Amino acid sequence: MIVNEIFYSISGEGGSAGRPAVFIRLAGCNFIEEKHPCYYCDTVYAGRNNAGKKMTIEEVFRTIKTSWEPVFGIYRPLIIITGGEPLLNEKDVINLVSVFSVAGHDIEIETNGSYQLSNMLTSLPVNWSLDIKTPSSGNSNMNVYENLDKLGINDQVKFVCGNIKDLEFAEDIILKYPTSANLFIQPSYGVTDMVELINFIKMRLPMTRLSTQIHKLYFGKEARGV
Repeated sequence: MIVNEIFYSISGEGGSAGRPAVFIRLAGCNFIEEKHPCYYCDTVYAGRNNAGKKMTIEEVFRTIKTSWEPVFGIYRPLIIITGGEPLLNEKDVINLVSVFSVAGHDIEIETNGSYQLSNMLTSLPVNWSLDIKTPSSGNSNMNVYENLDKLGINDQVKFVCGNIKDLEFAEDIILKYPTSANLFIQPSYGVTDMVELINFIKMRLPMTRLSTQIHKLYFGKEARGV
């Protein structure tokens, strides 16, 4: 597989926010390869299929073990498999999950919501973090809404919202496609009117939770490996 970066930090958003985590960022994103990245994308640098270093599963595992095991001790931190779009490399993702779950790690996979979650994928011992792209992303036509019915109570769905139109879109999708997953509204960094967004959640989306990107609040928009 082509790995863009591996780093140890804290999870910055969604239900796992604040939890120490090792990030495995795989290279390649279908939106970027098709020359249409989301307008708010902050990982364009990982979007090309060759944007990284070729590594085996064993090399990824050994890198993490060697680099941070003295810090971990007996604790096994959360593993977050992200991208790019990790489901471009479904076989690699399945193999990564196999290795790290056996080693005792909890695992979260972040996906952009444009790939069908197969029965094989949904049977994996992982928590899914699935985006539903809003209109301001430029890719709302790529959402696979059937995925929402496949998610469970430990999974999450994120709507990145930059304006009222996005919030109304999220409301419509939530009502139209019931899911057992946890629902998060996340402001588009530096764009969203936070008072407007919070008031909308309070009055029209009380079934959701606010997710802020805490890594950006502390380290800034452009920082990597944090």
